[in-house]
Amino acid sequence: GGMQTTQTVLPNLDKFSYIATLSGLTRIDDSNIDTVFDGVFKDAVKFNKEIKLFHASWGTEEGVNNKQSADALIKKGINVKTYVSDGTAHEWLTWRRSFADLAKYLFR
Repeated sequence: GGMQTTQTVLPNLDKFSYIATLSGLTRIDDSNIDTVFDGVFKDAVKFNKEIKLFHASWGTEEGVNNKQSADALIKKGINVKTYVSDGTAHEWLTWRRSFADLAKYLFR
């Protein structure tokens, strides 16, 4: 899931250059954005150079934490593509729709 992705990839940016979270982001807000994951988001320019694609998606019925986290990243200057699956929760339909959106960035 998305939480496992962020917890695996963000501490290991020397090994990954693509991030896709289907249904979930770690809680990120203005109070912790510079310190979460040892400060990977502190320098947005550096992060954006290292990461070719950061795609975050979720269903509208999953709550507001994902949107709040994505908004904080965007406000910080992190290039994150977002997709929101209307009317779905933490379920297969959300992930199928999310992957369809992600695929257009991966397979151009």
